[in-house]
Amino acid sequence: MESAKREGVHRKRLVIIYSAIVIVIFAFSLGVQFGLSHETPLRKCENIALYSYRYTCLFDLANTTGNSSICGLLPASYSNACYLSLARKTFDAVLCGKITNATYAASCFQSIALHTGNLSFCGREPAPFADACYSIFANKLANPSVCTYIKN
Repeated sequence: MESAKREGVHRKRLVIIYSAIVIVIFAFSLGVQFGLSHETPLRKCENIALYSYRYTCLFDLANTTGNSSICGLLPASYSNACYLSLARKTFDAVLCGKITNATYAASCFQSIALHTGNLSFCGREPAPFADACYSIFANKLANPSVCTYIKN
């Protein structure tokens, strides 16, 4: 009788231990699942192994959210296009100033000049690009006086 009593106590302890282990494993798996499901979009992009897909993800995220700081996480070839895309979307000339590629920067300032009607943005471009900007601007507005700004 005494041995049956001990065996019963022993079984209860084992059930409690096994139950505790199952609860800990379940809680851990919920924690892992909860942590992964709440991963930020930026972290998801950064965790993509293949560079071209990671850059595309970051580019799209910057354009979707309008967050230009994400463009700075990209290499120059991608960041230039990212800043250009955002600047055209938001008409923010400050973003044009972050573009290191002269052609992209010129296109950026030109887009903002034409959209806002602010001729001064053409003057922020290097000479050959500025002349093209003034010419397009003059044609768009049908205002030949703008041609006086063209140097070449």
